[in-house]
Amino acid sequence: MIIPANLSRPQHDLVFRQRHHHLLAGENTKVNVKGEEITLRPKLGISAVNRTTYSKALDLMKDKEDFMTIPSLIEAFYQAGRTLREPLMERTVRKLVAAEQWEALIHLWEKAPVLDFHITKHMIRESMRGFYLENEAAQESKATKGPKHGRRLLKILQSMEESGDKRLAEWAKANNSISKDQVVVGTVFAMTCNNSVRFFDGSDSKGYCEHWTAELKKVWVKAKVEGKPANKHEAKHAVTQYSPILSGLESAQKVVKGDLLKFVAEETTRLQKAIKSWEKIAGEAATK
Repeated sequence: MIIPANLSRPQHDLVFRQRHHHLLAGENTKVNVKGEEITLRPKLGISAVNRTTYSKALDLMKDKEDFMTIPSLIEAFYQAGRTLREPLMERTVRKLVAAEQWEALIHLWEKAPVLDFHITKHMIRESMRGFYLENEAAQESKATKGPKHGRRLLKILQSMEESGDKRLAEWAKANNSISKDQVVVGTVFAMTCNNSVRFFDGSDSKGYCEHWTAELKKVWVKAKVEGKPANKHEAKHAVTQYSPILSGLESAQKVVKGDLLKFVAEETTRLQKAIKSWEKIAGEAATK
C-alpha cells in the first residue's frame, strides 16, 4: 500500500495507537507514559487530501501496475484521516483516460462501493468517454472491451443506487438515477451499435443493438439537446459528450428496424443540428 511520505508518520502513529492502546474511533483512551497519565483523543472528522501531495503521487505513476494502486492510495489517505474531494477525483479519472489505462479505470469503479471518495456526474461521464475511446481501437479484440467496461460501470452504479449509497442520492432525486443519465446510457448504446457495423456487417443476431437503442429511448430527453448552452465551456462539454451518441445513432440506422428506426432517424437529425449549434457557440466564443 502506498502512503505519501508526509502522511507516513501520522499513519504510523495511528496504527501504533490502535495496536497497543486499543484506540477506537470516537473514543478517548488514557495511557500511562513514565508514570504520567495521558489522554489520547481521536481526530474528529475527515479532512481533505492536499491537492499538491496527491497530484505528485499521480504524476509518479507511469505504467499499469502503478495506476492499479490508486484504490490502495485512496484507502491509505482515508486511514490517515484524509478523503479525496470532487476536483481531485475528477483529475484522477482524467489522468486514467489520458493514459489509456482502461483496466485501472474500471478497477477504480469496482472498488468505489467500499472506498470513501466523492463521486460526480463529470467523473462518470468522463469514464464512459474513456471507454468509448477504448472502443475506437482498430483491433476487434481491444475495441469490444469498451462496451463491456461501459456495461460493467452501469451495473456498478445501479448496484450502488439500490444499496442506498448517499453519494448518488443527488441524482436519484433530480433525475431518477445517474445510471439512467442519457449521456451515460447513450455512450454504451453508441459503442454497441458501432461495433455491430464495424465488426459484424450490421448484424444484430444477439439483439444487443436493439436492446440498447430501446434503453436509450427510455431515458432520452429531447429538451436536453434542444437547449442552448450557457457559455463556451458548456458548449464544448456538450459536443464532447454527445458526439459519440451521434455516431451511435448513425450506426443504428443501419441495424435497427420498426419504431426504433423511426426514433433513431428523428434523433439523428435533431442531434446533428444541436451539435452544429454548440460548435458554433464554442467557436464564436473562442474568437472573441
